[in-house]
Amino acid sequence: MIMYILGALTVYWATSYFFLKNPQILKKKKSWKSPLLSKALNKEQVLHIAHRGGSRYKVENTIESFENGLKEGTNVLELDVCMTKDKQIIVIHDDNLKRMCGVNKLTEEFDYKDLPKFQEEIHLDFSVGGKVYSKDYKNPYIPTLDEVFTRFPGVHMNIEIKTPNEEFIQMMNKLIIKHNREDITIWGCKNPEMSRRLKEVNPNINRFFSLGGLKDLVIKYFTGLLPFSEIQEESLQIPIFNREHYEWKKLESKGFMQHLACRVYFLAIRLLLSSFIAKPLFEHLRQRGILVIFWVMNNREMFEECLQFSGCVGIMTDEPALLTQFLKEKTVYKKD
Repeated sequence: MIMYILGALTVYWATSYFFLKNPQILKKKKSWKSPLLSKALNKEQVLHIAHRGGSRYKVENTIESFENGLKEGTNVLELDVCMTKDKQIIVIHDDNLKRMCGVNKLTEEFDYKDLPKFQEEIHLDFSVGGKVYSKDYKNPYIPTLDEVFTRFPGVHMNIEIKTPNEEFIQMMNKLIIKHNREDITIWGCKNPEMSRRLKEVNPNINRFFSLGGLKDLVIKYFTGLLPFSEIQEESLQIPIFNREHYEWKKLESKGFMQHLACRVYFLAIRLLLSSFIAKPLFEHLRQRGILVIFWVMNNREMFEECLQFSGCVGIMTDEPALLTQFLKEKTVYKKD
């Protein structure tokens, strides 16, 4: 009996591995209408993605940061959106205004015209002790998503909805359609239920994995089910949780349990990203038409690590000028 079970398991894992390496036999590759994204999937170039426009150069998620990111060579802008009290979709990462504006209140507590100004000294995410100073720039302010779409037509954008609900999703969908951006926008959120709702509201807009979707993906991969399973999302965006990221998160955490959780998370991500485990997964996803993007990479060593994975098609950074220089040296840079 044991021999039969072992034999069956051997056949199962051998079959799973074969289709992991050759996914096109069972599954049709997802197609992208955007030439830029199609080129990235075909390994003709690496996507250059400016995280919040490049938050180490300008005040993040502002018109000025997006202009600078494009000037420095990015071809995809990453941004975040929240909602105000008067139902304006605004471009800002934190729904609490304390870090950016020094006011411990939520964006939804203010009408758009009453939003506080940025404080002079803004602490950076993904950086130990990093800061930008709003007074060094030309009147930075929190823009609406409609303004960003208007100012940057035709620019690819990757948008995370920070506070999703049904009304928010419907309003954002209408904005994307109004600006003819369905083919050049990737959207998503962490909440699995709201993420599924995005696909229901508009299946024509590409979507990145939620936290729940990522968990399901990992389970299917380790159980051998992934080659036989449908994938509803179009982009996997994962952190390379490196030492700099870890030190920043450790400073943000409070108490022993949060420190421990930070350490466990760091070790788990590094294990998952080991070449033996991650390379087959990422390459399988790329062959199925899934964009695999790493964030937030802010130095040459981190950029180099990304390129070690054949399935990686995009690098997200707070340092767009540095990434442009690196990709040019590697001859994988194209500005579309």
